[in-house]
Amino acid sequence: MGKVTSSMAKNAIRRALFAEIDQTLSSSGKKRIWQYFRDSCAYCGRRIDPSSREGHMDHLESHATGGDSHISNTVLACRFCNGDEKRETHWLGFLRAKCENDQEFEARRAHIETWVSSNVTTRKVPSSELRGTVEQQTANAVTAFEKALACIREAKRGAGLGPPG
Repeated sequence: MGKVTSSMAKNAIRRALFAEIDQTLSSSGKKRIWQYFRDSCAYCGRRIDPSSREGHMDHLESHATGGDSHISNTVLACRFCNGDEKRETHWLGFLRAKCENDQEFEARRAHIETWVSSNVTTRKVPSSELRGTVEQQTANAVTAFEKALACIREAKRGAGLGPPG
């Protein structure tokens, strides 16, 4: 793995704190996702070798926009779609962009929505009060991280180890 950026660290903080109220995806859940999507990316249809590191568990609705890690919010995506392209884009808009025509879009959308609806019954949604507490504490932790990072960078500059401010 390359250099860990501050953005990656902040995302790790967010994921770790939300994991306290999130339903973590089990290994059997991941296997079910691979099977349902037939070793193919839910967005572009690219075949993915299950023994490779090319397949990703992608959140239809990202954590940043209120999504969780429940199986009903997770699909199989190739590394290109999940890692390089989709980011925080809403999944329907992203899917539309990946499909060459309306027929392909409708087929993939229906496949994803069938997956969601067949798994949503096991979802346990935290109360808005609990979610608000986690959001507030996450914001506090990220702010504290940013302040610590700024202090370290300033000290580094003072020690002649970084670019001038």
